[in-house]
Amino acid sequence: MPGPDPSESQRVEALAKQLADLERQSDELNAAMQRSASVRRLLVLVVAALLGIYIYLYYTAGKAFTDQKNLDRLQKELERAASANSDRVMNEVQILAENTWPAVSDAMSKQMEKDMPTFMTLLGLSGTLWP
Repeated sequence: MPGPDPSESQRVEALAKQLADLERQSDELNAAMQRSASVRRLLVLVVAALLGIYIYLYYTAGKAFTDQKNLDRLQKELERAASANSDRVMNEVQILAENTWPAVSDAMSKQMEKDMPTFMTLLGLSGTLWP
């Protein structure tokens, strides 16, 4: 009975070596996939933590704006600024009124005269109230 063929044993050795390489590569791939899953979990946790911190900071900043103490300070500062400029503002308002009131008054009177018959008709009144 003849022994195993040397080329057959070489072929079996080559297949065994390939199988060992495939097992090693498979183990390396599984390890790499586990590492990538761990990294993804870590990244999700970091993003969630940053989002939580951002929301907390946003809430505390908004709460500071609505705090009664800060609102009172803001009101006092606005009142101080308004009283410091009140003379200038009143002067500007007076100049504006003097320059615009005649034109505005005339335009309003003309429009009222034009619209009065329509108003009276809608109200069911005769035109005797307006000349």
